[in-house]
Amino acid sequence: MKRVVVVGGGTGNFVVLRGLKKYPLELTAIVSMADDGGSTGILRDELGVLPPGDVRQCLVALSNSSRLLRSLMNYRFENGGLGGHSFGNLLLSALEKVTGKEHLRKLEGCLSLPDIWGDVQRFPRITVRYLDETGKQHKRKFRGFMSTVIQHEIDHLNGTLFPKRVLEQGGTLYKSEKDEKGEDVFEELKI
Repeated sequence: MKRVVVVGGGTGNFVVLRGLKKYPLELTAIVSMADDGGSTGILRDELGVLPPGDVRQCLVALSNSSRLLRSLMNYRFENGGLGGHSFGNLLLSALEKVTGKEHLRKLEGCLSLPDIWGDVQRFPRITVRYLDETGKQHKRKFRGFMSTVIQHEIDHLNGTLFPKRVLEQGGTLYKSEKDEKGEDVFEELKI
């Protein structure tokens, strides 16, 4: 069976996945978590969760569930305090809260910005495919600290310093100073 990976976000991923699902393929979706509009943006800002909208759309596109369940995931409340929110976005946000994500968050720093720290969410495990200097392809899996370091350095290569990630994720930046005992004290930076 052929494998196809769809990378992106928004409506495009949903449409492509729904179309490809008709064929005998092993499908994988890598979904951008940068959406900030509508229900997704509100949930991100108010609850501190990753924006669930594009992931919800991809789950619906790949689902073999009944039409009723797919409709339920896409159901959007029209009135009241939940007006504008889709049930699927609320469900995924609640799922993130009850399963916890604190194990993914640690204060991250950088030699480029000494004494500045931030709460950055990183993937706990990653797989890296790369070519060595002879052109031979390799694949390695990393977990924990090394996974964080690699993601941090990839951000650097793309011109992104960690404070940008902190602010995108609605996190907090801190400045560290030594107290009279020589121990680090972290003070929240107001931005």
